[in-house]
Amino acid sequence: MIPLELGGHPTDPNNLWPEPYNIAHGARDKDKVENLLHDRVCSGQMALADALSLIASNWEAVQVGGATGNVAPPPPPPADSATPALTCCKYCTTGKACGNGCISKNYTCHQPPGCACNAY
Repeated sequence: MIPLELGGHPTDPNNLWPEPYNIAHGARDKDKVENLLHDRVCSGQMALADALSLIASNWEAVQVGGATGNVAPPPPPPADSATPALTCCKYCTTGKACGNGCISKNYTCHQPPGCACNAY
């Protein structure tokens, strides 16, 4: 239901199932939508809650690039907002958050804060 790119649980059977590639609106098309929404969330152009709503309600309605159009980004935050709202674009379950990704718990993060979150 919730793609790993948007924080979906990687081993919960209720969140995982096979997706065929050889049909219209199959896994290849859904992967493009998942990647687009992930990029929008991690860049701050879209709230995670909005991306999750889109992917869960009707991912086929999300249009990706080219002649099919784009997902419209939300309006920018008000100029007086001191800090943007924190949203997780990736949950680190075996390592730790570092910038927009995950690294081993044994490594030191040298990235600025990003949208990755620790799952523990």
